[in-house]
Amino acid sequence: MIYQLSINESIKRFNDYWDFVNEKILTISSGTEQFLDSFITQGIEAKMKQNNQAINAGCPELTEVVTDIDPKALKEAIERAKTDGYLDSRVNVSELTNLMKNRGYNMINKNSKNVWKHII
Repeated sequence: MIYQLSINESIKRFNDYWDFVNEKILTISSGTEQFLDSFITQGIEAKMKQNNQAINAGCPELTEVVTDIDPKALKEAIERAKTDGYLDSRVNVSELTNLMKNRGYNMINKNSKNVWKHII
């Protein structure tokens, strides 16, 4: 590439390449965001199914808020994903907090237990 292009064009292409790598490959949150979105969606679907079963069984008092997320369950899922090689080990608490806040979640204490609560 260097020999066939001008120096300015070669530099531009290298810069474009590294911008792409930084944005699409090395960005810590890209895989984390996909994982998080999937985790939230699956959690909501599972709780909706449980709630329907509880209502059909005549026990509506057993229903749960479908958007609440147990931080311990999320942490365990992230650890499993890291172990399985799906997530980078660089996922940290502050990044996760920012990603959750970007999705409309805040950590609250509910009945003496922390929970990610969806706030709109």
